[in-house]
Amino acid sequence: PALRAAAVMGYANLLRGNPTAAVCNGAFLKLGDTFQRGDNLLRYCACKVMGSTRLQLSRVFNVQRLVKRIHVVFESNDPVARSLAVRAFSSMSELLVSNSRVHSDLRNALSSPNEDEALACVLCVSDFAAASPSF
Repeated sequence: PALRAAAVMGYANLLRGNPTAAVCNGAFLKLGDTFQRGDNLLRYCACKVMGSTRLQLSRVFNVQRLVKRIHVVFESNDPVARSLAVRAFSSMSELLVSNSRVHSDLRNALSSPNEDEALACVLCVSDFAAASPSF
C-alpha cells in the first residue's frame, strides 16, 4: 500500500514537470481511475495531488470523464470516501463552477450527519463561491 501511495503522489512531479495538455489530461484521468478503484488511502493521495496541482487541472479536456470517476465514489455508502470525493470536487472548483449536478450533490451533502463530510462540503462550497460570483 505504501508503494502505491508513493506512486500516486509522484503524479504531482509529473504534472509540474510536463504541464502539456496531453500529459495533464492523461495523468488526471489516471488519478480519477485510482480514486474510483482504490482504497481511501489512495483516494487521499489523489486528493493531495489534485489540490497541489490545481493550475494543471485547467489543462484537462475530458473534465466530465474525470468528474464521473469521482462521482461514483461520492455515491458510495462510505462517509470517508464521500468526504474525499467532496475534497476532490473542491480541488476542481474552477472547472465545476457551472456543473449543476455537483452543485445539487453538495447541497444535499451539507446536511450529512457525518462531521467530516459536512466539513468537506463547507470547504468545497467556499472554494466554489470563490471561483464564481454567481454560485
